[in-house]
Amino acid sequence: MSDKKGTGLMMVWVDVPSEHEDEFNHWYNEEHLPELLSIP
Repeated sequence: MSDKKGTGLMMVWVDVPSEHEDEFNHWYNEEHLPELLSIP
């Protein structure tokens, strides 16, 4: 996902209704995390 190495760990727990799970996973993995990782 990133060539950057960190010294921490982030864990996230969420309750997503099963009918929205695919959409949520796509948003989280393809939009949300890359956006956060782009912040210097």
